Amino acid sequence: MIKAGLTGIMGSGKSTAARIFEVLGVPVFNADQAAKNLYSNPDTVREVITAFGSDILDDNHRIDFGKLSNVVFKDKTSNETINRIIHPKVKFLVESWFTNNSNYPMAIYESALLFESGFYELLDWKITVTAPLELCLQRIRERSNLSDDEILQRMSFQYSDEKKRKLSDAIIYNDEKQMLLPQVLRLYKSILKNQAPGTLKS
Repeated sequence: MIKAGLTGIMGSGKSTAARIFEVLGVPVFNADQAAKNLYSNPDTVREVITAFGSDILDDNHRIDFGKLSNVVFKDKTSNETINRIIHPKVKFLVESWFTNNSNYPMAIYESALLFESGFYELLDWKITVTAPLELCLQRIRERSNLSDDEILQRMSFQYSDEKKRKLSDAIIYNDEKQMLLPQVLRLYKSILKNQAPGTLKS
């Protein structure tokens, strides 16, 4: 089985590309959703409370993602702390997931922090979905209440689009100038043919 990683900065459209891969029959592990699900795990909740205090809980004593986000996207130390709690747990989940899906010719690990987490080193292919910054900002504005300053602050805790592209074996352009579906289909076929990583990078 070919293990591929799919990433991109906020608003790039990596989840859209992931859905196309799913339509093609490729199983996709959504690391961001898996991480969010972990916050309902009692052990994870205890670790997060120990690190950040009970102020990040809502009235029902569950983690309030808005409050937590305000803390972990405030400074580098807090961001690194939450990543030390969550990343190893997600890595354990995805390693088991790859094993359970080993009968497929290809499987995808979708993650906003593919490179930042270091997990990319275990994958055969690294794919970045790229889009102009202003277009990414526009997309995020349309789906959230975040201001541009808040979006850029959160982006600052991720690798830049340029750095992600440099670390990638293939790039998918979601700039509304090139059609997304043909790019994903072409890449999918090339990967299954065991085309060497890097030959589709531009």
